[in-house]
Amino acid sequence: MSNMGDVVIQSFENPEDFFSFISQRLITRDHKLGFRGHACSSWELETTLTRFSKQILSKFPDKKHSLETITSVTKNRLERQFINNLIVNNDLPRDKAESIDIWQFGQHFGLPSPLLDWSHSPYIALFFALSDSIKASGNSEKCIWVINIDLINEINDLISREIWPEFIEKIQPVETLHEQFPLLKIKGDMELHNRRLAFQQGFFTEHGFYMSLEIWLKRIVSVFARPNTDKPVLQKLTFKCNEKDRINILDRLDKMNINNRTLFPDIEGSVKDAIDTTFRSFQENSIKTFSYWANN
Repeated sequence: MSNMGDVVIQSFENPEDFFSFISQRLITRDHKLGFRGHACSSWELETTLTRFSKQILSKFPDKKHSLETITSVTKNRLERQFINNLIVNNDLPRDKAESIDIWQFGQHFGLPSPLLDWSHSPYIALFFALSDSIKASGNSEKCIWVINIDLINEINDLISREIWPEFIEKIQPVETLHEQFPLLKIKGDMELHNRRLAFQQGFFTEHGFYMSLEIWLKRIVSVFARPNTDKPVLQKLTFKCNEKDRINILDRLDKMNINNRTLFPDIEGSVKDAIDTTFRSFQENSIKTFSYWANN
């Protein structure tokens, strides 16, 4: 039995061992799991909103506020300004701009958001851990995060049934209570603007007051009356990877139709795939060239 708030870490010597582990342990109907790939295992489960807020604090050190306060203010200002820009530029009609999930829409175009993107496929998560030739190259340690969606839903239920009623008289107003003990919302609505979500078998977790998923999990589970389980809520699967192994695994994923072209079904994805495929082609022993004039 382990504490529900602990991150269970498992290490593999190489991506080949991890690839085998996927089919043996992660393809299952016993639990509903989500996966997220990181090119560097030291990266935390932080949102782009958190990272943007940290940049603001570093650039404006005279702002004597906590990171939590800056993040809250930043979120409100980003949302307000982005919606206003969409309306002013006629990118979306006002009723549409004010009714859609603005964070899902904005993150698609690079807006810092309180969302973390996940995939229901461990193979797609593995692709993202290995796909960036700059961030993923070398012998750095990669990782795949695994989240147990069933347990997250149970935790959310316990928060609303047990934690909120217990602290409702101690923490006021109720908005502050919900900020201190937030639900971890899972979002995966398919919308016309985000075809990538469907192709990547994707969904999002939404994060508010706490700066990373790991911190939220520790904080919430610490007040549970029964925090032990034989199933981890969060796992971190790490593996070392050299450049040759990285390209070989990407070649294998490509044969499974997991590549930039299929995961990003737009012109950007076509460009990314052309670059990546060309880069990987130079691992061949010889470079084949074809010339019309040589045969005439």
